[in-house]
Amino acid sequence: MRNTNPQLLRTPRIPRTALEAGSGFLSGLLLAGTYVGPMTLPLPIAIAANFGSIGASAVLVGSLISYLISGSITSNLPLLFALVVVCLRVFKRQPKSAARIAWSTGLYVFFSGIAVSLIFHASGAEVICYTITAGLTGCASYFTHAVFVSMRKNGKIPLKSTDGCAAAVVLILAMAALSCYGVPAMNAGCIVSTAVTLLAARKFRCAGGVICGALTACGAILGAPDAGMPLLILPIGGLFVGYLAAQNRFVIAATFFLFSFMALITFGMRFFTFATVLNLFLGSVAFLFLDAACLDKWLVTDLSDKNDTA
Repeated sequence: MRNTNPQLLRTPRIPRTALEAGSGFLSGLLLAGTYVGPMTLPLPIAIAANFGSIGASAVLVGSLISYLISGSITSNLPLLFALVVVCLRVFKRQPKSAARIAWSTGLYVFFSGIAVSLIFHASGAEVICYTITAGLTGCASYFTHAVFVSMRKNGKIPLKSTDGCAAAVVLILAMAALSCYGVPAMNAGCIVSTAVTLLAARKFRCAGGVICGALTACGAILGAPDAGMPLLILPIGGLFVGYLAAQNRFVIAATFFLFSFMALITFGMRFFTFATVLNLFLGSVAFLFLDAACLDKWLVTDLSDKNDTA
C-alpha cells in the first residue's frame, strides 16, 4: 500500500550542531594554510569567530590537521594561537555585533604575531606582515558575520543590500583560497570561478555574468597570479553568454569556451597556455552538471521576491 503521509515522506534534516561541526571542520581543513602572495589567509579564524563553541572547535581541529599534514605549523603559529584564543572566547561569550567580532579577531592575530616575534626574534618585516594579516582578519570576520546573520535570519542573501556586498567580499576570498589548490595543469580556483560565472550568467543574465566574472577573477588572481591572470576574460565572457541565458546549457558552455579560446589567442601567447585552456574547459564542463536554480537556495535579488525564487 502506498504511503501518502507527508510527514513520513519528508527528507530528514541534518541537526544544526552536526552541520556546524562538519562545515567548521572542512573549513579549517581546506582553508588553513591558503595564502595571498606571502601572506596566509586567516579565513578559518573569521569563520570560527562566527560559529558557536562546537563549530569553532571543529575549525580548530581541521586547521591543526591541515597544518600538520602540510608541515607548516611552525610558520603559522600566530594564526594558530589566535584561533585558540577565538575558540576560548566563543566558549566564554560570543560577541554579538560585527564590529566587535572584527576588532577582537584582528587584535588576537596582531598580539599573537607580536608574541611570536618576541619569542623567535622575528624581523620587523614579519611584524608588519602580521599587522596586515590582522587587518585582513578583521575585515574577513566582519563580512563573514554579515553573511552568516543574513542566512540565519532570512535563509538567503539579498543581493540588493549591504549583505550582498559582504557576500561579494567572501566570494573573492573563497576563490583566492581555492586557487591555492592545483596541479601544474589544473587549478581548482580557476575551474570553480569559470563554473560559477556561467551559473550567474544563466541565472542573472548579463549583469550576473559581468559582476560574478569580475569577482571570481579577482579572487583567482589574488590566490594564483599566474593561473588567474587569464581569467580576466571572465567578465567579458559572462557578459557575452548572458545574452544566451535562455538557451540550452550545452549551447552556453560551448559558446563560452569557443569565445574564451579565441579571446586567449587574441590577447597573446602569454595567456594561451594548455593549463589555461584546460581550466576553462573543465569549468565549462562543471557548469553542465550544475543547475542555475541551485543559486536560489542562497541568493535572492531582494527580500520582497524571496517567495518567488524559493
